[in-house]
Amino acid sequence: MSAVLYQSIGDYVDSCETREAKIEAIQTIINKMLTAAAAGADTAHLNEYWLNDGQVQVKNIYRSMDQLMKGIETWEKLLNYYRQQGTGRVTRLVDSRNFPGC
Repeated sequence: MSAVLYQSIGDYVDSCETREAKIEAIQTIINKMLTAAAAGADTAHLNEYWLNDGQVQVKNIYRSMDQLMKGIETWEKLLNYYRQQGTGRVTRLVDSRNFPGC
């Protein structure tokens, strides 16, 4: 069985069927991007980033370290979105009259 080659990281995440699989894929992406950022910090030169786990290959080209770091921030926000889908958030509004002395 050969590796699947995706044209973008987004296509790779979209191919995941469950929320848990998407979370795992995004965590893998972030980890690989952080590794690429660390390698780029050593050389101050980063042209491309490869995600290759043996089954999936994704190639992405960045112009600068700033662009890579912004990409990491964006993926972290998306990761938090998928995590919050499973837990949900509830806001409870309470009238101030219920708190005597405030």
